[in-house]
Amino acid sequence: FPVTILEVEGNIRTGQLIASKVQVKTSSEIESQEFEFYGVISNVTAQTFEVRGQTFYYDSRTENRSLLTITPLPYVEVKASRSNGRWYAFEIGLED
Repeated sequence: FPVTILEVEGNIRTGQLIASKVQVKTSSEIESQEFEFYGVISNVTAQTFEVRGQTFYYDSRTENRSLLTITPLPYVEVKASRSNGRWYAFEIGLED
C-alpha cells in the first residue's frame, strides 16, 4: 500500500483536532524537519519518555533532559526529529 505523509497544524478542541493547515510531505522532508509536541511527560526510562502517548528517545545531547527528573513531571514542549521510524528529542522546554 502506498503511504501518504501529512503535516497537520491545528488545535485540539473538545477532543477533536481542528486543522488550520494540511500539507503532503515526502519521507525525506519528514526526516529533515523539526517537530514540536506539547504535553505532560510520562513513562520515563533510561532512554525514552512519553508525551501524550508518543515515545521519544533521548541521550546526553538532549537539551534540558534534567526536566525528566522533576516531580511531578511537568508540562513541556518537546522539539524532536524523526529518523528510522523513531522520534528523537533534541530539546525539552517548560511550557506555561
